[in-house]
Amino acid sequence: MKVMTSRTFVKNAIYDDATKTLLLNYFNSFSEFQTTNPDSPISKETYEDYLNTGNNVDKLIVQEGARILRTFTHVENVSFNIE
Repeated sequence: MKVMTSRTFVKNAIYDDATKTLLLNYFNSFSEFQTTNPDSPISKETYEDYLNTGNNVDKLIVQEGARILRTFTHVENVSFNIE
């Protein structure tokens, strides 16, 4: 998922070939992110600014979704799980 600007915050990505859907699961909290990425220079403030602001999340969904659909022509749907 190198084309994604938010890839740092993606916990995992699952592609369902039957539905041609890419499901992106983002970390549920900064604690979960930090546990998985203990050496990351990302601060709690940066994490929260990126994923806890409505405008940023809306922008992420539109821009990342478009980028994925444009880059991976076999993907027809993108689903985001951001809690």
